[in-house]
Amino acid sequence: MSNNLPAMTIKLLSVRRTGKGLEPGHAEVKIHLTGCDGRIPWSGTLKVQVPQSLIGQPLKEGTQTLAWKVFETVLQSALVLEQSGQRPQVV
Repeated sequence: MSNNLPAMTIKLLSVRRTGKGLEPGHAEVKIHLTGCDGRIPWSGTLKVQVPQSLIGQPLKEGTQTLAWKVFETVLQSALVLEQSGQRPQVV
């Protein structure tokens, strides 16, 4: 990925609907992200528990739709906090 143009790729790695550590009614979705803001290249893996109701339709539409929906949910949460003048609690 060129580090002089903004870019991002998102790939669904896994969906886990049962097992130890899952909140009731939730699924664990793991995605890999790679990107660049035009200056700094970055990459990482994001593992998120979301309500199982969130994954039904996007998964039927394809794995990339689900990967985007999960990332979009996290991003929207951060933007809502920022717009209200807050930041996520860092622990």
